[in-house]
Amino acid sequence: MNHNIAIVIPTYNNFRTIQKVVNEALELNFFIIVIDDGSDIKVETLLEKDKNLLILRHKNNKGKGEAILTASKEAKNRGYEYIITLDADGQHYPKEVKKNLTSNWR
Repeated sequence: MNHNIAIVIPTYNNFRTIQKVVNEALELNFFIIVIDDGSDIKVETLLEKDKNLLILRHKNNKGKGEAILTASKEAKNRGYEYIITLDADGQHYPKEVKKNLTSNWR
């Protein structure tokens, strides 16, 4: 597991895609923080537990920016220096994370 980087996935009512995105992200061997931004159905009921997965929840929708800030603070508290954000709607392909880190990260 890369101990400097956590993947953050903010989500709001992405019921059809969140599980696939999270499962693909977990395959990358990073710590994943999902921030449920007040979804109608709690995301924690949709995802399987995993030691590399933390699910946080805003009781009410606060917007993507606040969701990322909440997850960023948690990542920092856990000792991560960097975060990578992925959209929960499947817009970003988790497999691209390592590809981009390999070619761009120094």
